[in-house]
Parts: sequence; structure tokens; C-alpha cells
Amino acid sequence: MIRAIIRRVLWTIPVLFTVVAMAFLLMHAAPGSPWEKDPSKLALVHFSMDEATMRALDRRFGLDKPLWRQFMLYVVGDFDQQGEFICGLACGNLGPSLSLRGRSVQDILFSAPEGKTFWESAFGYSLRLGVLALLFAVAIGIPVGVIAAVKQNTWIDYLVTLLATLGISIPNFVVGLVLIVLIVTFGANTITVVPRSWSSNPLTWILPAAVLSTGTLSTTARLTRTSMLEVMRQDYVRTARAKGLKERVVINRHILKNALIPVITMIGPALAELIAGSFIIEMMFGFPGMGRTYANSITNFDYPLIMGATLLYALLVVLFNLSVDLAYGLLDPRIRIK
Repeated sequence: MIRAIIRRVLWTIPVLFTVVAMAFLLMHAAPGSPWEKDPSKLALVHFSMDEATMRALDRRFGLDKPLWRQFMLYVVGDFDQQGEFICGLACGNLGPSLSLRGRSVQDILFSAPEGKTFWESAFGYSLRLGVLALLFAVAIGIPVGVIAAVKQNTWIDYLVTLLATLGISIPNFVVGLVLIVLIVTFGANTITVVPRSWSSNPLTWILPAAVLSTGTLSTTARLTRTSMLEVMRQDYVRTARAKGLKERVVINRHILKNALIPVITMIGPALAELIAGSFIIEMMFGFPGMGRTYANSITNFDYPLIMGATLLYALLVVLFNLSVDLAYGLLDPRIRIK
């Protein structure tokens, strides 16, 4: 078991390297630069930069070097203008931000304001929002899917299937817009859509977490229903009922436990998806998380911040997938890692 875990962890190195390389190439293939050389866009931000200044900044951050050299600079490191070697990604250095001058990518993503805890950093906010959205999806989706399977071909089953299909089909930001319009129209005095402080009132987290969880909740409900129906037709379930066990015991002990294996498979990547895909919801609700920082970095062509956030998202996906593989053995002893 330990050897299998070590082998899986070592496999993450080439996976993350591939993600970094592809993100680097796609990022530099996009038109534009951190200093914004397009005159039509310069008018929008009300400043301009002369060619000499842009060339100096390119030399300062290594953007004047060939593309392969820039990639080696980011991954391995390079000597600065004073002759001092600055280690790169290999040493955990994500580099300086190009849009937020004087701050590193680590500081932007993981450092909280002075006097605050880690959970009030950009990554901490997004992590809490993603976990809360996943709890919404699991706490509601699994029971609803179980009820739909037990009440198969009844109006309850049809209603759950309809709502789950709508939840999967409609993007969560559309659901958010509809809820915002309804709240502003009917509950403007009782519910705040964009609060002044996200840490002062935990109730302000409910609306963005609920909106973010709609797709995952619907997928969880449908997958639970389908898996339950498949397990309910197995021989050992018929044997358990033939022994005279109560239906509640049959469902909880013999059906649900085995039916949860596909759901657990989905939950790991779903949490990474909720954290990584929350930037639209964060922008919509003015949420101070990593998603909004990521979206702003793309707009500003902040290459190190884009690379750092992309790498962090990829790392989360890999870690959650590994956690899912380890959880299999707890749900079904027949599953072994070989």
C-alpha cells in the first residue's frame, strides 16, 4: 500500500511538469503583454508606457529572452542582474507578480492581511468556499438520489430527475444571476448580495456556496440514483431481503455503501473543480478568493501569477484524485491497490 502511494506521488511530477509546460506555451501564444502595447487598450486604463520603459521591464523580468530560456528561468532559475542566482519553481519559488509590483505570487495567493489568519488569504477563501459548496452538494445530493432510487418511477423520482437535469444543464452563474435579481427585487432589505466583509457574518457564504454547488449537487443526485438502482438489482441485496432484514438496514448497510463508490470517484475531482471553477461566482459576488485573483491575472497578462494559480489548481486535482483512490479501500474491501 505504501509503495503504491509513493508510486502515485512520484507520477505527479511529470503530470505537473506537463501542465506547467502547456500553460507556459498557451500563455505566451496569446496576443498581448504585461505592459500592454495595444494603443486601443491603453486608452481603457488611462496610462501609456514608452518603448524604452517596456524594454527595461522586459530585461528586468527576463521577458526579452528566448522562450525556452524563459521556461528554464521559471522552472530552474537564473542569475539576476547583480549576478545572484535566483532559484525557480524547483525550489518552490513561483516568482514575482508583474501586475502587483513588489509582491510575490506566494504572497498574493497564501498571505492574509496583517492580523488575519491563513483562512482569510485568497487561497483560504476559495478553499473554504469550495468545501462549503461540496458539503452542500453531498448533504443534499446523496439523500435526494437515494430517495429517488427507492421511489423509482413515482412522481418523486420524476421530479428529482427533472430538477437534476436542469441543474446540470443551466450554468451556475445563470442561477446566480437569477437569484441576485430575485433577492434585489424581493429581499433587498433582509439579504446582502455583496457584503462589506466576508468574515463578519457566516450567513453571507450561503448564497455563493449554494450557487457554486448547483452543478455538483445535481450530478451527485443523478449519479447516486443510478448507482443505487444498479446495486439494488444485485443478488446479495435479494439475499439480504430474503433473510428478513428491515428495508432500512438493507439500504444503509448493503446498498448505499457499495453505491457510493462511483460518487466518491466524482467527489474528489469535484472539489478541485469547485475551487478552480469558482472565479465566475467570485467575480459575481465580489468574493475575495483566488478565482477572482486568477481572472484578474489573465486580464493583466501577469505570467507568474497565471502560472502559479494554474499549477496550484493542477496540484489540487492530483491530490484529490489520490485521496479518492485511497478511499476506495475503506468503502469496499474487495478493492486492492496492486
